[in-house]
Amino acid sequence: MLRRLGAVLFSASAALAHAFSGSIVDAPFVARAMTRGAIVWDVRPASAYAAGHLPGAVSVGFVAQALLDEKSQLFLPVEAIARRLGEAGIDPAREIVVYGGGGSAYAYFAQVALEHFGARRVHVFHDGFEAWQAGKRAISASPSTRRPVVVKLRANRALLVTTNEVVDRVGNPAVQFVDARRLGEFVGEESETLHGGHIPGALHVHYAEHFVDPDTPRKLMARETTDRSGMALKDRAGLARLYARLDPRMETIVYCHTGIRASMTAAMLARLGFRNVRLYHASWLEYGNRLDPPVAR
Repeated sequence: MLRRLGAVLFSASAALAHAFSGSIVDAPFVARAMTRGAIVWDVRPASAYAAGHLPGAVSVGFVAQALLDEKSQLFLPVEAIARRLGEAGIDPAREIVVYGGGGSAYAYFAQVALEHFGARRVHVFHDGFEAWQAGKRAISASPSTRRPVVVKLRANRALLVTTNEVVDRVGNPAVQFVDARRLGEFVGEESETLHGGHIPGALHVHYAEHFVDPDTPRKLMARETTDRSGMALKDRAGLARLYARLDPRMETIVYCHTGIRASMTAAMLARLGFRNVRLYHASWLEYGNRLDPPVAR
């Protein structure tokens, strides 16, 4: 259902400068995309890729390490990203399917990165590698390569928002904020920055609330389970209830700690019809370490 919704939203919002335009797809869609030559990008760490991946899928290693500066957690220089994508044959002008582990926010971050740099046909296989494997579909353990391409990237800065822009918008009645972090981070009980808390007025919706079992990420971290099926998405009505307090016509800025979890939130909002969704990529890692921004707890 979400895949169909994404297709409808694409046609309705493609002209909007701030619209995320990709779609969420299932395993049969991925299989068809592969037959028509779509690029498949596995965003998991190299070790997971080596243990098994979708046939023909390419890897540049763990996406966060491949595209982000280790210290700032912001994008590497565009030339470096273009080189890495090009060497792997990942051409943003082509149709691309990205996937990770089931329910992984990193797949959505890869989508955001590609769309930020100009891609317009990016699909997220939300249920990921585990769902592909559970469907008894072919798995490959041999590295896949594509012919290298020359990639020219042009950043669409309208999709992302900077810390200065965020500070300028705090208190603006025409702007709404969504915090995708854990409740402990939101209220300031958990903090790795100078200040703990949240942007004043932000709505708190932990990114895991998109899942049929929001407790699954915690269970996985605690090694209480290895089953990722609880990270399947809620239906559209369930997703819409999470954001019923927001106005889909307003500028909506989403953030977390480094922009990874918020990438999934941005994708969900766009698919629910929010017309002007922007990702605060620097997120609380930068906001919480500055002296000037207002902080609520």
